[in-house]
Amino acid sequence: MRAFLRSLPVFEVDLPAPGRLSDDPEKQFLAWLDDAVAAGEPEPQSLGRQVRVRGVVTQGTREQARWDWSARGPGDEVPAEWSVWCLRASHVELWQASSDRQHHRARYVRSDSGWSFADRPLSS
Repeated sequence: MRAFLRSLPVFEVDLPAPGRLSDDPEKQFLAWLDDAVAAGEPEPQSLGRQVRVRGVVTQGTREQARWDWSARGPGDEVPAEWSVWCLRASHVELWQASSDRQHHRARYVRSDSGWSFADRPLSS
């Protein structure tokens, strides 16, 4: 199995350079997603980039759940019980693959004053 998996091609397409990062992980994620959509990627959410978010999760209100359900596509029937869960992020990790396998990672941490890098950000 190991030999088979290692024989498979990895990142045969050019991956986007990580570039300069925003100090805000949400803005950075949206910039990555916008770039992929603008490039015409058929699955912009899967471009060798990953996001890990940690924090406190709470159940949303019934009104939030109704709004979330109504934002779904047409044809969905309203279920008897629909819940929405809210994540207050405290840590975010952005990871980007690299064809040379020297993958890039940036970790953010939230404090009372906002977001900051928890360690050295992605290299460009």
